[in-house]
Amino acid sequence: MTIKTILVAPIFEAQVDAPAPAHSVVAFATQLACRHGAHLNICLGVGRISLPSAAIVAEVQGLLNQTNEDRRTAAKVFGDETLRWARSEGVTTSLEFVYGDYSQVCEKMTGFARASDISIAQPHDQLFSLSETVIEELMFSSGRPLILLPSKWKGSVAFLRIVIAWDGSAKAARAVGDAMPFIDGASEIEIVTIKEDSNSRKQSSGVDIASRIVRHARNVHLTELPCVTGDIAQTLRDHVAMTRADLLVMGAYGHSRFRQFIIGGVTRSVIADPPVPVLLSY
Repeated sequence: MTIKTILVAPIFEAQVDAPAPAHSVVAFATQLACRHGAHLNICLGVGRISLPSAAIVAEVQGLLNQTNEDRRTAAKVFGDETLRWARSEGVTTSLEFVYGDYSQVCEKMTGFARASDISIAQPHDQLFSLSETVIEELMFSSGRPLILLPSKWKGSVAFLRIVIAWDGSAKAARAVGDAMPFIDGASEIEIVTIKEDSNSRKQSSGVDIASRIVRHARNVHLTELPCVTGDIAQTLRDHVAMTRADLLVMGAYGHSRFRQFIIGGVTRSVIADPPVPVLLSY
């Protein structure tokens, strides 16, 4: 697989006081597109603020209409700026505006993602945000891999050190396949398994997938991590932070406990601010 079409999905949240999306996510996607000679599609989602009861009071409805119009104007300015910047970096770039309520934005974003090789998004730090909803749709409904970018990430898009969270599942295998364009260029690959059950028959050692990856990268090694606290998500977070990984690769649902990494209540903070860029496949 080669990467030739990248979707980046900045989101203007559907709250009056919500800040504009960070330029960093577009900058990251632009650098990645430049590295892979790919086309970049900036798909800017703008959540419409609505209040059903406002229709009863004309003045309130007027204020909402003006607020939504101001947000659309701000989104256009943001979009035009990022489009000019990306093109100035030598990347062929297109710009799409998606305006509407949560379901409309999610549906259109997912459609654009399905026509791309990979999507990039940056989580929002609020629960029940439009970003959170879009990210879940991109992960579970687009059929394409998704990279979640930390809000303060300043690392390279070269992804020289990659950690693969391996549990032997079909989802993990798909994630490894989707990550091959990055694995081929990495200088070090670490395959991490989590020991959470004393029954060795339930464990995947990683030897099987390592025998495949070693044909793509010279420096491949296996690590078995004990899950001392019973929280796989935190175990992975701590490990990638300690080893200074550039990319974490994992299946979105590969294991019932891994699912906590994505949507569990305790570990939802990982989505809000991932420790490193995370490539997820479902």
